[in-house]
Amino acid sequence: MELLQKVFIEITIPPAVHKEIIAISNLGYDVKSYSGSPWIKIVKPKNELGVSELLHTVDIGEAQAITLAKELDAEYLLLDERLGTYEANKRSLKTVGLLGVIVIAKQKNIISEVNPILNRLRQKGFWMSQNLINKILISVNEI
Repeated sequence: MELLQKVFIEITIPPAVHKEIIAISNLGYDVKSYSGSPWIKIVKPKNELGVSELLHTVDIGEAQAITLAKELDAEYLLLDERLGTYEANKRSLKTVGLLGVIVIAKQKNIISEVNPILNRLRQKGFWMSQNLINKILISVNEI
């Protein structure tokens, strides 16, 4: 969460994503840094028809997030799901996932190295191909 705040300063999320984050606390994840964060705003998308149309291919959180990002003309849409990314890209939205956030953090000099973070993610079970890792490291001048 701290890295997200440093990279984006402010994040706007729809109510369904808020509910998903709160729900993961029931699985034992620590969401204390999220709860009550003044840099995270919860905003309901106005275009309910747009949300409904997206529900044929993505879940409610992604549908609301895509619709809200379009309404706000967001610079980035934080999204890691493949179908959600596809639907967002169809709507000319620029998506960024976890790895993209790490790259942006390096580009903004928020972090000094990407490789140790990628190694920790792999150790925790986050799957990345070696080809993807190499591309990322090349893009941030670490190889």
